[in-house]
Amino acid sequence: MQVPDVHYGRSGYVAIAYQVVGEGPVDIVFVRGFAGDLLSTWGQPLFLRHVLDLAGFARVLMLDKRGTGLSDRTTALPTLETRMDDLRAVMDDARSEQAVLWSAHEGSRLAVLFAATYPERTTGLVLFDPEPRGLRADDYP
Repeated sequence: MQVPDVHYGRSGYVAIAYQVVGEGPVDIVFVRGFAGDLLSTWGQPLFLRHVLDLAGFARVLMLDKRGTGLSDRTTALPTLETRMDDLRAVMDDARSEQAVLWSAHEGSRLAVLFAATYPERTTGLVLFDPEPRGLRADDYP
């Protein structure tokens, strides 16, 4: 498999790097949590197999979060809402009208917020071991 070209969607003044794998009739946006970047994907055999399996029936969009990987660096920690705008900017640039959002762990919060904010752009959610909250609280041990 040849590594796909890197594209950039603009979210305000920040360029968000992304790749597209596959050409299926369904779009799947892989929403990363705290770890990983586009280029390391191609050196991780198990993860790569997962991406390629998805690309067998769908168009998979993978992105580097703002401030990581090939995306522009920033001076402040982005809010969840800012990251949601980055995801929307990538979908817009890739001409993805609707997508299934696939995420795990910490990235699940972003996927759920996007789905609640843009239900017309969300076909479905696939959440693996979601973390509804990042910090301990009285109601969340």
